[in-house]
Amino acid sequence: LPALLEQRGYDASRVAVWGWSRGGYGALRLALDSPDYARAWALFSPAVTEDDPALTDLSALDGVPLGIWCGTDDAFYPAVRSVADRLPQPADPAVYEPGRHTRVFWNDHTLEAFAWLAAELEASGTTSDSADS
Repeated sequence: LPALLEQRGYDASRVAVWGWSRGGYGALRLALDSPDYARAWALFSPAVTEDDPALTDLSALDGVPLGIWCGTDDAFYPAVRSVADRLPQPADPAVYEPGRHTRVFWNDHTLEAFAWLAAELEASGTTSDSADS
């Protein structure tokens, strides 16, 4: 992906990752394996389980900007909270509100998540072009 972004003229060092459901789990796994791959990570109702051996050691997420959104009526909610409680620092934002594992919940929170990702990208640094202006 970074090479493709650069080919198309984008700054590949300014990447944010978003995933929901199984994609949220995948984003979490990528953050664990390659925390420097992105500047911010948004997990929407990640399809995690409490006993997943891949999620035993979360220390690689120390200092990683990570936001979690999950409905309290989502079947994954207990496992999401269990994983969130074991993070090296709390997810910020951590949004747990009434809702299920549906597009209805995700759509209600998409704009706030995009705004958070944009703010994290902005706060994490500027490109050389904007630094000169």
